[in-house]
Amino acid sequence: MGNIETISELVQGEMLFESRGYSVVKVTEQGAKIDAKTEVRTPVNIEKLIRIPIKSTGVTESHEKLKAKEPRPPIITEFVKKGSPEGRAQGLTQNTLFRGPDSTDQTYVDAFSAYMQDLQWRLALFAIDVELKMAGGAVAETEADKMAVLKSIGLTGNHINKIVADVTSLSQYSEDREENL
Repeated sequence: MGNIETISELVQGEMLFESRGYSVVKVTEQGAKIDAKTEVRTPVNIEKLIRIPIKSTGVTESHEKLKAKEPRPPIITEFVKKGSPEGRAQGLTQNTLFRGPDSTDQTYVDAFSAYMQDLQWRLALFAIDVELKMAGGAVAETEADKMAVLKSIGLTGNHINKIVADVTSLSQYSEDREENL
């Protein structure tokens, strides 16, 4: 980390905590190598790195709004006998009625998985700091249009995870990097 600045005031409207940076993602393209003597084309993978401008401003607020839509597991009621494997594991001395969330419910698991995938995409959408354009060249104005652009350009789950991790690291302080404070 660079220089440490001590501030003496916080002024409304100043974007003191706005963090910007880049996320670098790897892209592999198909290419061809041509033998100079035989002119035979051999397919090869060409790896390149793409640097995407990102920002942290607005990502936290977006995450908080999306958190409200997180699915909740169903509540189940279960009778556990003290001598059953579960009862012994819990150290029960009497038969007990348990009421709690069932995070193994398949409907919940599927809904939560879909929610997490959507969350990552939406966080990346808010983090990417470039203009998103529709196929005809018009600027994508709505969130739905912006999401359609992102999903149509070949981004993978790995790219999205990298972008979200990079935007998190823009403003996350790591004591490992600053041992001398």
